[in-house]
Amino acid sequence: IIEDKSTKLRETLTELAKLEVEKRPLDAKAARHTKRVLTVGLFYLLSQAAVIAKLTFYSRFGWDVMEPITYFITFGTAIMGFVFFQYHKIEYSYPALAALLTQRKARRLYQSYGFDIARYAELQALALKYEQQLLVLEPP
Repeated sequence: IIEDKSTKLRETLTELAKLEVEKRPLDAKAARHTKRVLTVGLFYLLSQAAVIAKLTFYSRFGWDVMEPITYFITFGTAIMGFVFFQYHKIEYSYPALAALLTQRKARRLYQSYGFDIARYAELQALALKYEQQLLVLEPP
């Protein structure tokens, strides 16, 4: 029984390794995409801060005009965060957003490149099952 389980585990790990070779570049592309999107977001926020600073300190508007504008910008950002939380059911944070963007892009890449993510997950579960069975069967 032990040899049979060991053979099945080796076969499963071999097939899993082949799929991992296909999956790794797709995951890297998804991570690069997320980094680009978040970098664009950073530049948007920096540009927004620069425009507000210019209109506040270096124009005729001054703080009396810009204060309500900055209030509504902040209020709008809070509302967008709440909508994000309600829609995605995850916390409104940088790591959560990065993980969401990476997962979405990876899923699209898997589909466009024909990568079978269901088979990959099935093989992972099967390998774990065989490893646990071997731990129980093998003598200490």
